[in-house]
Amino acid sequence: MGNTSIRVRRTGQILDVRDATASTEARKRLLAPHHGSATVECLCTNPPIPMTVAHRTIPSETWYLVAADREQAKRHAPDCLARQDGAGTPAAPESAGPAAMIDETGVTLARGFLREWRESTPERETPPPRASRDPDTAPRGVGLVGLLWMLWSQAGLNLWKPGYAGKRDWDIVRLRLRDAAARIRSAKADHWTLADDLFVPPQFNSREAKSKATSEAFHGALNAALASRRVVFLLGEIKSATRLPDGAMALRLHNALPSIEITVPPGLAGDLERAASAWNGLVAAERTDRRILLSRVRRTVDGATISCVGAGVMRVDANAIPFDSSYERRVAALLTEQGRAFAKPFTQGNAPSWWARKMDALGVAPDYVLTDLFPGVFCEVLGRMSDREYRSHAEAKLATYRRAGVPLWAWNPSEDADPPPLPEKQR
Repeated sequence: MGNTSIRVRRTGQILDVRDATASTEARKRLLAPHHGSATVECLCTNPPIPMTVAHRTIPSETWYLVAADREQAKRHAPDCLARQDGAGTPAAPESAGPAAMIDETGVTLARGFLREWRESTPERETPPPRASRDPDTAPRGVGLVGLLWMLWSQAGLNLWKPGYAGKRDWDIVRLRLRDAAARIRSAKADHWTLADDLFVPPQFNSREAKSKATSEAFHGALNAALASRRVVFLLGEIKSATRLPDGAMALRLHNALPSIEITVPPGLAGDLERAASAWNGLVAAERTDRRILLSRVRRTVDGATISCVGAGVMRVDANAIPFDSSYERRVAALLTEQGRAFAKPFTQGNAPSWWARKMDALGVAPDYVLTDLFPGVFCEVLGRMSDREYRSHAEAKLATYRRAGVPLWAWNPSEDADPPPLPEKQR
């Protein structure tokens, strides 16, 4: 029998291809959480082969494995089960190459985005744009969460040094995001960059005339784009999330006057709540949580509402550093308080760096990387070691670090209430 194992790059979890592809329910349970480009890797050869968990809805919804790169796909063993999973399936765009290429100049997306919508009429049965996971509206395999990670990384907002203290207010974050958006391009559109369609509300201060003028200019540009039936990207910090009687959700953004309210339809609202379930969802999230939303929006037919057609959310701390759990937030606070320089890696979309290359070589993503040491130290927050499956994945990940001789700092909150001392930084 051929190879039966794939590894999740973020966690190091090993999945048996036979289990993961046994049924539609198994695919949804085991593959769907890792939907995206190069999120898993096939272990039929060494080094492992990056694989994409692709998604389709026609003729029926399912998730399946395809190679993240056409050249890499040639390295599969002839009887590899992961290689055979996509057999008979229409080729996904990512099978012809990575969903995004990242280099020193920025990001090149493999596909473009639908920029306009038209309502259906008897003469023209053109549907409005669908959610971001559909192939007509986003590069398959990137998605809006992945795009948000790319933006944050290109802007350097997942990096921290002591000198950044007091220099991460929303105006700075907005400026850096807009600059980063100009470095995200599409291979399908020669002159398009994400900056052409990205709207980030400015910080508003009623006592400053310049702030008022900036806010008016922002709203004028956003309203003009939406009035011309454009589908645009709207990025901001969520101020409140309210569940509506029909199951939809109303999201209100910070830093905008007049305030911006986005209506999220019921199906997508449920997806967002499930994605945020680890932190009590969007509606019940703590008031102290900073939740960053990247959404695709358009005006409704009557022009009265900004409607969401796709969204991705992540949490950040007061310094705009992303985190995935309350334990990670504690570690980020500790690193900041002790004046350390560090990075918060993403599963995908990291800007080029020595630690991003190391991650790719190892096939795992640490929670943080201490960058004020040489060699740098990878940091792991082992927040759920009481869960048997999580513990197995974590131990496999730690074993990967040991085999590679990677300097490691780890905290297991189930054994120690407080994080252990950090390695001393070099003088």
